[in-house]
Amino acid sequence: MTAIYFAGAEVKALTDALLAGGVKHILYSFYFILTMQRESFIRKTIEANPQVKFFLDSGAFTFFSQYKDNPEKLPPPEEYVKLYFRYIEEHGHLWERIAEPDLDIGGSDSVTLRDVDRWRNQMLERWPNYPITVVWHGQRGPLEWTKYCQDPKIRHIAYGSGINDVGMVRCFLNEAQWRGKTVHGFAQTKLRLLRYAHFDSVDSTSWLSGQRFGTLYVWRGDRFVTLPSTKKNQRRLFRRYFQNIGVDPKLISEDDTHEVRKCNVISWRILSEKLQERIRQMELARRGEGIAEAVYPTPRQGVVSQLFASAPREREEGPRSMWAKERDDEEADD
Repeated sequence: MTAIYFAGAEVKALTDALLAGGVKHILYSFYFILTMQRESFIRKTIEANPQVKFFLDSGAFTFFSQYKDNPEKLPPPEEYVKLYFRYIEEHGHLWERIAEPDLDIGGSDSVTLRDVDRWRNQMLERWPNYPITVVWHGQRGPLEWTKYCQDPKIRHIAYGSGINDVGMVRCFLNEAQWRGKTVHGFAQTKLRLLRYAHFDSVDSTSWLSGQRFGTLYVWRGDRFVTLPSTKKNQRRLFRRYFQNIGVDPKLISEDDTHEVRKCNVISWRILSEKLQERIRQMELARRGEGIAEAVYPTPRQGVVSQLFASAPREREEGPRSMWAKERDDEEADD
């Protein structure tokens, strides 16, 4: 059931736009909650909207990217994690999902996978009933994914940066979902991928493209028509669509920022509802017709690791070469 979490709404005006547009899933970044002092606002928003599900992201990528040009000013990652844990201690009960502090994504030598493992284990022990979500990234390698799938303490996994091949992504999802894990896809909202890789949820900031770049999204049939700011004259062709979703065509043609944002929110909400309904219908069809296989085919144990272990060495390029080295190191240790 692929639900789309709308990200990037830490400002009240943006949150209000999402709620007014009927959005049921919102993702907030701890980095912005912390630096923009949004603790009280976020808490009140969640408490006032029990019909909405909220995802707490650690803000790891933003934490590092803010200091990309001045790495010497980067605060100690350990201190950032302490602040994150303090926030979870006070507000963790409010969230539908809580991401681990995946600070290994920043490329800094100061954070290792062992550090992330230690922080995650602390979270799982400290808050065993909270929806702690492991965030896998490609540099961790396929063996780590299989380890998360096999760990009974881990109930939720997020697929971060890594492989974009649809077939391989499906292998990752199948292995996790077969073991009863939910899988969230960070920024995995390409329709080509979502048609075949059935994440439980994904997140996106694309709904903000209107105020950022003037981009307008129109949902037509089973796809988006994307109208960049350079093609504003084409907006008149979708006048009926704007009227049907409750958007003022005149304001759209005038490139009113608020109306364009409203249109994008509704269009992306429609996509989320379509994806959820599609998965629901597939599941109903499977049950009604007595089909033996589930929506997600049953994989072999450790299928992701086995796929990479059997891949020809001469074809291992980029991330696969790194994974092959990691695999060789583990074999040597055995």
